[in-house]
Amino acid sequence: MSLRKHLLWLAVLFVPLLAFAQSGAPVPSVVSFTSDGTILRAYIYKPSGHGPFPAFIWNTASSKKMFDPGDEAQFTVLARNVTSRGYVLFIPDRHSNSQSRGVVNGGELTEQLRAEEKDPINLNRRAVEFYESHNKDVLAAVEFLKAQSFVDENQIAMAGTASGAVQTLLAAEKETGIRAFIVFAPGSASWSENPLLQAMLRRSVRNAKAPVFVIQAQNDFTLEPSQLLGKELEQKGAPNRTKVYPPFGTSHAQGNAFALNGCNTWSSDVFDFVREAMN
Repeated sequence: MSLRKHLLWLAVLFVPLLAFAQSGAPVPSVVSFTSDGTILRAYIYKPSGHGPFPAFIWNTASSKKMFDPGDEAQFTVLARNVTSRGYVLFIPDRHSNSQSRGVVNGGELTEQLRAEEKDPINLNRRAVEFYESHNKDVLAAVEFLKAQSFVDENQIAMAGTASGAVQTLLAAEKETGIRAFIVFAPGSASWSENPLLQAMLRRSVRNAKAPVFVIQAQNDFTLEPSQLLGKELEQKGAPNRTKVYPPFGTSHAQGNAFALNGCNTWSSDVFDFVREAMN
């Protein structure tokens, strides 16, 4: 995309964000960063003041539409919880997100790959390779955020949900300087079907450079991520931890969506963990 077209696109996004501001909801800025030569976008929500502020990175599920007019409304409650505690909220896009892949209603990553790959062994291998190769987008987003003058690069936490939780755990293995990792329902939608994914996430937890908090709702698709990864975290000791919250909604899908829709429930526990990890 040319620079002129890119600026025009950001101008188009700015108009609905102005209208959103009038509603009293937190208002994000739309910024761009480069990963492997490709321009990706991100939302930044800032607390009041000049900073430098601690920061909270949020890695979304791969099915999330993010940048069409009105899409930012899905992050309103999350943004209130994060910025009210004095943190910058940074929500970056990834190549693996369905909208960036040109799949508007493609569902989670494994659902998208199932449409392309029928052999279950190849499907599992491709899913793991896809996660690994696209972790570069998460790392590029971290470097962009750390370079911002209003961010304290020594006080950054990272969270993620579903495939975003997988990306968060992969980032936890890297030397990024991030101080705490929070993962919601990591890979739970395809957990039972993919032993390669299980092994990858166990390795990531074992090699994590900072404390990890694994969170699920009781009615998620499976609680095996908390059970299996929890054993690894128990061996590492505090402040590493897991927590299973009461059922959220009535279906497995609603339980799996607890991260974004239930943040009023988990936010105090998460930020207590973040403060403990950073201290």
